[in-house]
Amino acid sequence: MLRLAAAVVFLSGCAAGVPSRPLTSTVEYLDARPPQDALRAVEDWAGGIDGLRTTADQAGLVVMDARSGADETTRVDAVRRGDGHTAVRVVSTYAPAARAPLPVELVTDLSLRGETILPLPADGSAPVCYSVESWERDRARPPRDAARPVDADEREPVLIGGLQGLSGRVEYPPAMRRAGVQGVVLVRFVVENDGTVGCTEVLASPHPELALAAVAAVRASTFEPGRQRGEPVRVRYSVPVTFRLR
Repeated sequence: MLRLAAAVVFLSGCAAGVPSRPLTSTVEYLDARPPQDALRAVEDWAGGIDGLRTTADQAGLVVMDARSGADETTRVDAVRRGDGHTAVRVVSTYAPAARAPLPVELVTDLSLRGETILPLPADGSAPVCYSVESWERDRARPPRDAARPVDADEREPVLIGGLQGLSGRVEYPPAMRRAGVQGVVLVRFVVENDGTVGCTEVLASPHPELALAAVAAVRASTFEPGRQRGEPVRVRYSVPVTFRLR
């Protein structure tokens, strides 16, 4: 299971003519299943959460979210790519709330449930980090040992500087700000047993440039390593970074 940071990292920018409300959050992710099966996974996920209801049309799914007291609309479509993978796009219009936007909630939950969500190839990050062989091929930040990452049962990793520090390291790409591109980047990685970050992957992003900005900030982070039986261990972790224009 992957760890999810306790709060969403928000980064705000300003763009002329971009309204502050309603907010729009967008993610795109890859699914190894055919489009109909990918949409069915979203439908099954929503069916297990009180306050969510889905309807299907020719273009995909519409998810209505009444948990904030007023319906918030999320549009989900899935398209088969030439490489056989399915590109799923989730666009949500919602009111500001303490909880994470529905798109990042969806992708995070599917990942934690072991659904076949694939890392995006366009972010320039490391190879998939599930096997010892692939970890050993990650030469950007090689692990101190090839032990498999775990869920720390004594102490989870602690991000030095906290989420505020991580947010301060994220730079909103000027071209994306001018174009009004915003949304959520979900970054998955391993906190190594020396506190550095390795095996960074992007599970969802509205645009490759935002993915690169989020990955750069995460890779520059340092943690107090997680521990098991008093010893530092490699721990799987993930964090959503939200780019929001105001």
